Amino acid sequence: ERPFSLYEMENRILNIYDDLDGSELTNHGRFKNITGNTHHPIEKKHSSGYNGRIFCAHGFSCNTPPKVSDKIKFDPAFWDRWEYVVFPNEYPKDPKFYENRYTPEILSGFLNLIVRAIADIYANNGLIQNSTYDQVMEKWLQDSEPLLQFIDEQTSESDRLNNFDKEELF
Repeated sequence: ERPFSLYEMENRILNIYDDLDGSELTNHGRFKNITGNTHHPIEKKHSSGYNGRIFCAHGFSCNTPPKVSDKIKFDPAFWDRWEYVVFPNEYPKDPKFYENRYTPEILSGFLNLIVRAIADIYANNGLIQNSTYDQVMEKWLQDSEPLLQFIDEQTSESDRLNNFDKEELF
């Protein structure tokens, strides 16, 4: 949403934002425009605007996905632009993380993994994982809504007809 942010994305192959907060996402139109088109009016501070190309992939991380407005909740064009990936592992805080993990050997191995993944994407003519928009929407909404999480964790589907006491259930 920053005024000159498109300038920072021009000629990049990856735009990474490392911590979306749990508040509601706004400005859906701009997001859809950036992820749906490559030509954009770009402004640089203290310079004249011009038309440029933005073609980078976008990566976002969060502990809990942001809420979305009812306006966008059932918009396939919004959800089709996302791939929702869950990293289920947790690790204890390591004060020497950077010293131990940012070694030439590990960085070289990481680069090899990236090159291999790019080759797989190219060979498959697309993403290695490719969810449908409704799969992304369902997982996102479930993870961003505590009530849906509770229902999913505490209930199961059944063909059997049950008559529950509403007061007791509540």
